[in-house]
Amino acid sequence: MKNKVFLVLGWLISLIFLYFALHGLSWSLVIASFAKVSFLTPILMIGTYCLGFVIRALRWKFLLPHGIPIADSLGAVVLGYAANNILPARLGELVRAQAIGRKCEISRSLALASIFVERIFDGLVMTGLLYLGIRGQDIPNWALSVGVLGLSIFGGALCLVLILAFTRSLWEAKIKAFPSSKLNNILGQFAKGFTLIGRNAQLPFTILGLTILVWLVECIMFYVAIQSFDIKVPTTAPLFVMGLVN
Repeated sequence: MKNKVFLVLGWLISLIFLYFALHGLSWSLVIASFAKVSFLTPILMIGTYCLGFVIRALRWKFLLPHGIPIADSLGAVVLGYAANNILPARLGELVRAQAIGRKCEISRSLALASIFVERIFDGLVMTGLLYLGIRGQDIPNWALSVGVLGLSIFGGALCLVLILAFTRSLWEAKIKAFPSSKLNNILGQFAKGFTLIGRNAQLPFTILGLTILVWLVECIMFYVAIQSFDIKVPTTAPLFVMGLVN
């Protein structure tokens, strides 16, 4: 019953905002604009988007325990993103954690924590690209403030995660001291998901590099879309649009 409520709520929210997005459009102009687009454009965009999933799956594999096949991480990533298109508040991340946990028999708490770390890197890189996209452009001050604020928030969160990762031995004993064994296990696995980023000193840089690649690939998709409709904007516009939308 609870799942049905979330499903209905997700569809309802999507339909409401779809109405506001499409209300008042000149459909004749929309059709005329699409008629000018080459049939190769959607193929290229879909291919680029799918490539992004493969890179995301590889990145997540590095954040999970050793031995997780990339095919399993890819399947869970695709399932989670599909659920995000229906469920509100990015609840698809819970679906992704459940999927990888069931498939590879690992803790859901650990998987969820690894996704949280992944999202910190995403936020840091996206706001960085957003900031680069608005540099030197006639953009409202609030947009620049969003970039600076985002860099501060996600940069601070990343520093906190790295500190926790490299000081695991100092606080792990505190978790084990909790009276409830079930709580110990949940918190312990969640903490482990955070600290896997600290398995070696190179891993944070690997994750950062893959995250940059993920979003640059998505920028290519935005660039292809903008060029296909012959929209006259600065060359940094795909960075700005991608960063702001996400």
